[in-house]
Amino acid sequence: MTDSERNGREARGPAVIGGGPAGLAAAEVLAQAGHAVTLYDRMPSVGRKFLIAGRGGLNLTHSEPLPAFLGRYHPRGALDEAIAAFPPEALRAWCEGLGELTFVGSSGRVFPKSFKASPLLRAWLGRLAFERVQAVGAEAGAQPPARLSRSWLL
Repeated sequence: MTDSERNGREARGPAVIGGGPAGLAAAEVLAQAGHAVTLYDRMPSVGRKFLIAGRGGLNLTHSEPLPAFLGRYHPRGALDEAIAAFPPEALRAWCEGLGELTFVGSSGRVFPKSFKASPLLRAWLGRLAFERVQAVGAEAGAQPPARLSRSWLL
């Protein structure tokens, strides 16, 4: 029995292209579903855009009631289902699950207590490593497979 079989994962799993916040989130969801994920990024390390977003204190979300929050997105209703599946309260709980507490500023915006992206990113990357997500950056000279098989595309 291989290690991947012992861990309940596929021998060859999905590839996520791009190590920004969306790619990291996709890798996390796939890994938690039991897939052996390889995360590719053209930069030497993943999460760089997350760090750049953190330069302004890392405004994570807004604390207003969900109907008002949904009203900020246009066309109206286009993102309601997606946001309802992961509302602002869930984002705050996710941060706290990584050990990063949040607070609501006077504007109603939600920030990490540290006002920095790096502690949150380090904790997130630690969780991904625990989930056995393999992140591959350009420094390793790695390239994503030139042709991804249909079984890799979800």
